[in-house]
Amino acid sequence: MKGRVLASTILMAFLAISGCAQKANYSGDIKDEQAEVDVVDITSTSGVSDDKTPGFTSQPDAIDDERKGDGLLKERLIFFDYDKSAIKEHYLHIISAHADFLVRNPSMGIILEGNTDNRGSNEYNLALGQRRADATRDIMLSSGVSPSQIETLSFGEEEPRAQGENEEAWAKNRRVSIRYNDE
Repeated sequence: MKGRVLASTILMAFLAISGCAQKANYSGDIKDEQAEVDVVDITSTSGVSDDKTPGFTSQPDAIDDERKGDGLLKERLIFFDYDKSAIKEHYLHIISAHADFLVRNPSMGIILEGNTDNRGSNEYNLALGQRRADATRDIMLSSGVSPSQIETLSFGEEEPRAQGENEEAWAKNRRVSIRYNDE
């Protein structure tokens, strides 16, 4: 319970610092109470640009350059602990960067693809992949992204990044992939 309160407090502080006008709507899974949290400096905004960024325009080429350039928008994978759908603190900056980009570009949309390793039944893994995608979506929504810009999809264990029956392979498969609609 103590870990959940700490994680919630850190998330709320992050959202307050990032200028979020809405209250966070992420509650996580009940069994995620003991999820590990990596400590990061949540006051840093390096890699996250805003409308005041020099040279920012709403032209399609500028949008493509921003998404494909260096920085947090280039990061497209959110990884999870075994059997968990709680977002690790480390990934909040990446999710926030994509959310900020979507808020600045309301005609853009994303698909959040939830994935799991191959342990568990197909039904369980599809549900877990969906919970992971929904957890990522909830953070983006609390940052001001329109629900119409986000689609969630679960592949369960059907789209592995790595083959193998070991922790290294399983860890690579427990993820949400961020894909823009025009890609």
